[in-house]
Amino acid sequence: MKTRPLIHSTLLAGTILISLIAVGCGNKSTDEAEVTSSYAEEPVTQAKPEIEPAEKTSFDEVTAELNPGGNFYMYLSTEQALAKIDGFVDGAEQLVLNLPRSNGTPDATTIEKGFDVLRRFVEKSGVKSATGLGISSVAIEDGVYHSKAFLHHRKGEGDGFLWTTFGKKPGKLEGLSMLPSKTVLADFGEVNLKELLSQFEEVALSFGSPKAKEGIAEMKEAFEVNSGVVWDDFINTFEGSMGLALTLDPEKQVPLPSMGEEPVTFPEPGLLIVLKVRDNLLYDHASKIMGGNPNVQQIQKAGMTGISMPLPLPIPMQLMPTLVRYGDYLILGSSQELVMESISVHKGETEGLTSTEEFKALSKEISLEGNAFVYSSKRLGVELAKLQESAMNMASAMNPQMPNIQFQKLFGLGDPQFAFMVMSHQENGWKMSANGNFQPAFSILAGGAIAPAGLLAAIAIPNFVKARATAQKNTCIANLKQLDGAKQQWALENKKGPLNSPTQAELNPYLKVWPSCPLGGIYTVGPVKDNPTCSHEGHELR
Repeated sequence: MKTRPLIHSTLLAGTILISLIAVGCGNKSTDEAEVTSSYAEEPVTQAKPEIEPAEKTSFDEVTAELNPGGNFYMYLSTEQALAKIDGFVDGAEQLVLNLPRSNGTPDATTIEKGFDVLRRFVEKSGVKSATGLGISSVAIEDGVYHSKAFLHHRKGEGDGFLWTTFGKKPGKLEGLSMLPSKTVLADFGEVNLKELLSQFEEVALSFGSPKAKEGIAEMKEAFEVNSGVVWDDFINTFEGSMGLALTLDPEKQVPLPSMGEEPVTFPEPGLLIVLKVRDNLLYDHASKIMGGNPNVQQIQKAGMTGISMPLPLPIPMQLMPTLVRYGDYLILGSSQELVMESISVHKGETEGLTSTEEFKALSKEISLEGNAFVYSSKRLGVELAKLQESAMNMASAMNPQMPNIQFQKLFGLGDPQFAFMVMSHQENGWKMSANGNFQPAFSILAGGAIAPAGLLAAIAIPNFVKARATAQKNTCIANLKQLDGAKQQWALENKKGPLNSPTQAELNPYLKVWPSCPLGGIYTVGPVKDNPTCSHEGHELR
């Protein structure tokens, strides 16, 4: 089945890089023991081009990070395109301004301010610094690929939160040293939360609206009232590294409902959240809140302190949320046993994920230094496939009219996916290296198939919008003429002067139905001497 690994949740604008190599299109399954590789990288020698390019690109820098000779290889220069991003935003703004609007939709001034915020966001993100994107993929086993991607910026030009907020230089992947061997999914990475929120706050305030400033202040105030923690203290407590992991314990099988003769079980799941923190703020606050509960258990061991509280479940499964302060880390787990195992792995007392054969195979030729990593075990896909099969059998038993095969076609998730991916910020850009049974070329080809349709839409939509807006304007002007005619007839029959203004009730006898602006404008009839008006900009009777 296709389980897509969690992309490092904080990589935001880095999705330009990650979306092109996202897990999910491999078709061949490979047994865990078969995920091995004798692959070794060879130095890349670029042939001198027959034609000297007239424009400077980052081709040499990007392709030096890729592997040629595989089943996919791509370089895309983004420098010229991103240099025109302001023009693209301007065009999008004009498109939105020409769209029909009704009561309750933003006016032109609000839309313009919104696009000014977008321009500010683009500027602060640093995306304009990107000069090129490269992707390569080499099959290292049947159905297993070694993939690389590189999003380049020139040395010294990587400004903006895309380049500075998620790690400025690669280092040891600390999260790996805290994962138990039964981990099936993990997503860890660096994020400067204070800088990231500061950048977004600055962009929001650039909207220039008092409501934006008030909204941010109210949000912080509400947080402090509800949590009892000062906002700035909360933000400052984070050291910069965080992650989560999902475990499945094969030694503990949880029985699940079944309508068949065979019992259905699932490995006991567990959840770990690991935060690197500067102080005891969060732990002390949680301890204070839970301290009065008689069910809370205190944990006092060498180098750690914690609290734990068992929660009963209707199924035979352990759930004991546990919070432990250990070294520079704050660890939250679904059970005390899981948290203790994570700490034991970190201390080197217990073998963890990195000692498993599957991880060793998936991490071949990948540096274990970086700023973020994602791991997805084949075992997760296998177990979820079993669970899915059981659910489909139950559905078929409840509805015999729909054969099991139809459920498989509707909800089948394919072969189990597995991958290990490391992202690192080099001095000249973001680098991704991954092994797994996915094929990055699929995403590129899919995008290529969609592009022509998008191009046609980009050409057709503005013209369609313009034609529609003209028709709506003409309809509104016709309505204004109708109102003026009724007003003049009312004045003539009732001997009214040029300064008299009729009410809607007085004009209704002269109209079959009261007209309305197709774009939601409000009509003002006005005195006899003046033309009726519409509040929508540009709708004017001359």
